Amino acid sequence: MAGLVAIIILAGQKSGTASAWVKLPDGNSVRVLGVSYGTNHVFGSKFAKTASRLPLWARDILGTIFGPRKLVLPTSTTTPKPALLLWIDCLTNNAAVPSGGYYEVFLAESNFTSGEGEFFHQPVPFAPQVQPIDFPIFPRREREITMDFFYHDANDHIQLCHQFSFPNPLFKKYPVWPAESLPATKRVGDIEVTLLSVETGHDNSSSMKALDDGSTLITYGTNRVDGRNYTAVNLRIKPLGNTNEVWRVDSLDISDATGNVAHSMSMGWNGSDAQFEFMPGLWPGETWKLKLFLKRTAGFRANELFSFKNVPLGEMNRTNILQWSSNFAGIPVTLESVCRRAPHTNNSWISSQLSSAKFTHSAIPAGIMELVEAVFGGAKTNQSASSEWSDYYHQYEFREIPADAKTADFTFAIQQLRTVEFTVMPDLPKPIATAKK
Repeated sequence: MAGLVAIIILAGQKSGTASAWVKLPDGNSVRVLGVSYGTNHVFGSKFAKTASRLPLWARDILGTIFGPRKLVLPTSTTTPKPALLLWIDCLTNNAAVPSGGYYEVFLAESNFTSGEGEFFHQPVPFAPQVQPIDFPIFPRREREITMDFFYHDANDHIQLCHQFSFPNPLFKKYPVWPAESLPATKRVGDIEVTLLSVETGHDNSSSMKALDDGSTLITYGTNRVDGRNYTAVNLRIKPLGNTNEVWRVDSLDISDATGNVAHSMSMGWNGSDAQFEFMPGLWPGETWKLKLFLKRTAGFRANELFSFKNVPLGEMNRTNILQWSSNFAGIPVTLESVCRRAPHTNNSWISSQLSSAKFTHSAIPAGIMELVEAVFGGAKTNQSASSEWSDYYHQYEFREIPADAKTADFTFAIQQLRTVEFTVMPDLPKPIATAKK
């Protein structure tokens, strides 16, 4: 037995792949234990596995020599699609109440911070923790990847507190896709789509200016102090038939030659023009395929619409269960319920403070159900404050249903999505001119 302990001690001395401990602003400490890639992730050392078979007295000896964290048994998790997982070791001796701050981490390559941020949970006092951080999209052409660690304190002051570098598990030579020159125009049925520009490296602030030709100029900020990085897309969608139609991008797929693939990234629109931004910030120097899924939001004909009319809104702060059913274009749709809340005029809210209407439906192959118009007591709106959806339900939240409204009409369109694809290399932001003094 003593000989086995000696062998394990020698093995433990040779297995030192973890990074050094780094102390964070709130007093906690972290280190990177390692990285895994795939869908089935198992992390932990053979040293810990072997040591677990020893008697308690032998494990106590090893724990004294290497520390108890060296004896933590392997942990495992799964991801629905292949992903990069960073295994983070957390340590705290602080029993005080958490400060209210939080951490967010991003990946970087060649000093360009990108990727969609992943939250890092604060460790529990006195309890050793191993946390996997999941990155479905990550740079693959460089030998090393950097992880940027940002701390947000309770007052939302932000600082980059550390950068960890680790070997890229998928580093190799990849093909290079040719990029299209912009602007590029393509026709999809009776609509024309022109991609004007794609820029990466923006923060989430923007300013808008109306131009003489009726269009809007949007200037995006580049002060990414929190690490967040957006891709900004500017395009023009022109209906060639019915000029009353309005089209927008519903979602998009992104992919590159190294194997990154993602669908329906988080998106935000600016104004009524076909200009939007999404995360992650695409790496410059890489060519990306953008597959845009287009939907119509206005200009429907009467035979393309269906409605639930005279829907009773019910009592305030109560959920009115309705289960009204309809069928349109072979798709069964059910108005499940309406929850009535008082008008909410504050600039910030959570969904539970708002009125809502929930609808369920069967799967819509290659299509979507779109709320075109809502009428509350004669006051029209086609804007919900927020919404939740899946392949089988939609829930819309409304801020300001008039207090005296008794009924509502909801009008929908079910439509097939149009798709168009561009292959582009995103530009970095152009310098913003400053006025001369």
